[in-house]
Amino acid sequence: MPPESPLKLGDFADYELMAEIGHGGMGVVYQARQKSLDRIVALKMLLGGQFAEASARARFRSEAEITAQLQHPNIVAIHEVGEHDHLPFFTMDYVEGRSLAEVARVKPLTPVAAVGYMATIARAIAYAHERGVLHRDLKPSNILIDGSDQPRITDFGLAKRLTGSTTSLTLSGEALGSPNFMPPFIADNLTATVRQVQD
Repeated sequence: MPPESPLKLGDFADYELMAEIGHGGMGVVYQARQKSLDRIVALKMLLGGQFAEASARARFRSEAEITAQLQHPNIVAIHEVGEHDHLPFFTMDYVEGRSLAEVARVKPLTPVAAVGYMATIARAIAYAHERGVLHRDLKPSNILIDGSDQPRITDFGLAKRLTGSTTSLTLSGEALGSPNFMPPFIADNLTATVRQVQD
């Protein structure tokens, strides 16, 4: 059962929350209309809202700050970061379409389509790496396919800056991301850690 959403649909600051469109590990995402500009955006709100722990709030803010540094057509752009009634939120492009996971579940991708998506995604991730950002949770459900059949990378909630501040929001040895999509060396390290604990 998904975590409880922080809000009911309706007015929220300069936005009208229209529909809940997804839950992540850290937040809930709504389709929203920004009233002042009359445009549709995706609004992400921190799960737990005003009662969220300080570390969760810091990580949520970090996601917005890191993503805002990335201006690439295949990375979902951030528009506004704020807090309303003690509820942290940020808004980003609303991508009308399905995730790559959903697309592939409905019908297996042709080799040409799969290679095309992968090449575009690799270029976007290379762009992020050049700017010192490591996604750390790249998987089909975090890639949206837009109306022009272009992949758009989203959910930088576990991202890490490779340059700049040396402050880390993760503990040494802490496993992050989705197990099915972790690099093999991370999975090997986890297995070794579990064996040490069991011995």
